[in-house]
Amino acid sequence: MAPNDTEESVLGSDLHQATITNLRLGINEAARAGLVSSQPAPWQALSQTALIGCRRPEGSLFRIYPDLFVHRGPLDPQRGSTVIATDGPPLLILEVLSEETYEVDGDLDRGKG
Repeated sequence: MAPNDTEESVLGSDLHQATITNLRLGINEAARAGLVSSQPAPWQALSQTALIGCRRPEGSLFRIYPDLFVHRGPLDPQRGSTVIATDGPPLLILEVLSEETYEVDGDLDRGKG
């Protein structure tokens, strides 16, 4: 069962956060490459956003804060959450592992695995 994210598991270290930010910025820049300024990007990377409506193997619902996820099409980056039932599932979810987060994040029972 995934726990409620703690401050440490959400925030991590400065290097952990810088890596997440750089990945998000790079993925979003790649989405805009070659587009005319009025065209919407085909995908958008978000971080520090709750993903609501995940299902455990036994079927129960839970929310999680992945380090980064990529969603098809644009979403308001100021939103605090994304709901799978209404926004659709992410195309890709990424967890950045660091010394502070790898044990819990990778744990299939207690973490984000």
